[in-house]
Amino acid sequence: MTATDVIAGERPAPIAPKDRIFTLDMLRGWAILGILGVNAMAFAWPMALEMDPTLAPPWPHDHANIVGEWVKDVFFQDKFRSLFSMLFGVSIFLIGGARYDEARSPLLLRRLMWLGLFGLIHGFALWFGDILLHYAYTGLLVMIVRSWSARRLIWTGVGLNLVFAVLSAGSALLAGMMAGAPEASGGNPFAMAQDQLTTLIQTYQSGWPGAQIENLKAAVFLQLMSLTLVPITAGLMMLGLGLFKSGFLTGRSPTWLYVLLLLIGGANLAVFGWYDWQLYSAP
Repeated sequence: MTATDVIAGERPAPIAPKDRIFTLDMLRGWAILGILGVNAMAFAWPMALEMDPTLAPPWPHDHANIVGEWVKDVFFQDKFRSLFSMLFGVSIFLIGGARYDEARSPLLLRRLMWLGLFGLIHGFALWFGDILLHYAYTGLLVMIVRSWSARRLIWTGVGLNLVFAVLSAGSALLAGMMAGAPEASGGNPFAMAQDQLTTLIQTYQSGWPGAQIENLKAAVFLQLMSLTLVPITAGLMMLGLGLFKSGFLTGRSPTWLYVLLLLIGGANLAVFGWYDWQLYSAP
């Protein structure tokens, strides 16, 4: 299926295997597996370990665990979530067609609403780290602009992510400057003493009621916090859709462009990997 096929507005129907876009299917599979690789450990511990970096991780500080955590940080953390967000933007267009497609638009709306419902159940009843609800309401925003041109989508997506990156860097710099004055800054509002963490883990292990209450509290907090991530998630969705419309995600761009981006990405990973290793290998 191509962008032209979607715009045509034919009645929605299952896609025949021969008409599927193999590149997108492959990337989507890798993205889901990569997200699982990052979240696998978080399934087993409370939210406090994600929010307070001063807490000792629940594993021995040996070489194997250090390497495993380093690999996760360098090659998986945020990379596959970003890729999946971009592909989600493509799916909004493939399912919903153009903005005023009377046949496909209701289908897209129903699917996003169902996704939001599953996200609510998953996050509040099973695991606090649910992201489905976030994708559902962000998708409702992005579906409004899905008929924009490839160029407009790409520039808007890049712009949103650049603004978010600058704000994040500024916040990190400000936090570093105030590190010597914890009284003035209030310190980490999510900080937790080791004995408090032990008590929290015991609550989770006490049975379903205690674990459910703690999961519910964490889920409410994370869902509220995820509202601040709407600009970057929407930006990634727009960027992905723009790259699809331009032919980049379907392998139609010039070979030199893929090689150039591969070299830039590899250099970035090398620098980040070296820096991250210094942190993890420190005693």
